[in-house]
Amino acid sequence: LTTECNMNFLAPAEGDRIIARGKVVKTGRTLTFCQCELFAKRDDQEQLIALFTATLIAVDGRDGISD
Repeated sequence: LTTECNMNFLAPAEGDRIIARGKVVKTGRTLTFCQCELFAKRDDQEQLIALFTATLIAVDGRDGISD
């Protein structure tokens, strides 16, 4: 479940392909903070085009929550 997400567009997505690289920055018992960078690739050059961050909340094992 997402508690917050933010996307910043930095440049036009011009290139032959889009590459996304994501990582978990910090994980905790309840909240997890993630980050993703998106790049446009053209002729072996990558340009940063967007940044995405999200804070996720763990709901597994919580009272009153089920599938």
